[in-house]
Formats: sequence, C-alpha cells, structure tokens
Amino acid sequence: MSITFHDYAHVPFPVWREMWLDYVGATASSLSEEVHQHTYARIRQAQGALHGLVACTDRPVGFAHYYFHPSSYCLADACTLEDLYVSPQARGQGIGRALIEAVAAHARAANAPALHWKTRSTNTTAQALYNRLAVRTEFLSYRKAL
Repeated sequence: MSITFHDYAHVPFPVWREMWLDYVGATASSLSEEVHQHTYARIRQAQGALHGLVACTDRPVGFAHYYFHPSSYCLADACTLEDLYVSPQARGQGIGRALIEAVAAHARAANAPALHWKTRSTNTTAQALYNRLAVRTEFLSYRKAL
C-alpha cells in the first residue's frame, strides 16, 4: 500500500469533516459547525500557526495537525502533535506511524528539538505504537475550563 501526504489545499472540507467528526467523537456535539469550519480554515492557511497533513491511499484515510511553539528549555521552537487520526478501516497498516514520522520530518526541518504529543490514558492501542516511536514522559496533563 502506498501512502502519500498532502496539505489541506487538496482535501475538500466535507472529506476532512467526516474524518474530523469521527476523531472528536462525542465531543462533536459540544462543538459548533463554526468551530469545525474555523479549524479547517486555520489548517489551510499557508502561514498559519496550525499545520496539517492528510494521509492518502486511494483516498484520504487520516490526518495529523501540529504546531510550533516557544520552549523554555531550548532556543528553538518545539513542535506539538495536536491531533492524530487514522480511519478505522485503515488502522493497523502503518499510517499512524507514517503520519508521526512525517510530522517529525517537518519538525526536524524546522530545527525543533523535540516532537511532543499526548494521548488518552485508555488509548492502549495507540500507546503500543507510541512506545515504539518515542519516550513516554512522566508528566500528566491537566485542564482547567475557563
């Protein structure tokens, strides 16, 4: 199977939206259509802060969203993988790994010292992959709604 990566200029909103809604799951009901459209528009901005890659076989089957940010631990900006999604029918075929490696290549090209990401503690399937690709940190994530 051949995987190609495209930016969002080649992916129509309805195609991305279908994957996005599957990715956000139950959270989708708390997000307005305006949020979905805004997120898609931000990723499509060539000079925007949020970047995206779409993995395609014969059709789009996954995406990765990432951004660069200052770090208090180094001189260069670090990179965070914000969202990673592979459609259920395409899982287990190396697409998640390929998306992470593609984002890592962009981060490397920007001289980022690290690529960071989080996952749900219950997402043990993804963690099996992540444990092969990166070092699990000791940090927990907290969120305070404002």
